[in-house]
Amino acid sequence: MNLTGLMGYVPHLREILHIVMEAFEDYDDPAHDISHTLRVVENVSKIAFRERCDLQKAIIAALLHDIKRPQETLTGIDHAESGAEYALGLLPTMGFDVSFVSEVSQAIGSHRYSGGITPTSITGRILQDA
Repeated sequence: MNLTGLMGYVPHLREILHIVMEAFEDYDDPAHDISHTLRVVENVSKIAFRERCDLQKAIIAALLHDIKRPQETLTGIDHAESGAEYALGLLPTMGFDVSFVSEVSQAIGSHRYSGGITPTSITGRILQDA
């Protein structure tokens, strides 16, 4: 399912997409640019649908998984960690409940294979796989 098709299904998708696009506006890494993020969203949506996972959680985690990658280049702070923290601050302001926010944040924090963290939720495993 493409982003247009998901707009009516995932709350705040347009707003989150706008935030992510702004984060990558001046970032020039072809391996992890906005196109990468959109490919991950596409892969996550396919896997989540097949695995009967909560599609909203998976899509939002995929959109936000690299949101702090541009800052990692400048600061050296792990983008998975700082992205997880960012999600913890952002998503409650949009009305998402604590368990939703917690699972999305955990998925973002554990998405890097090189981080050596094994995701504990299906959302995290799908994100890492995508």
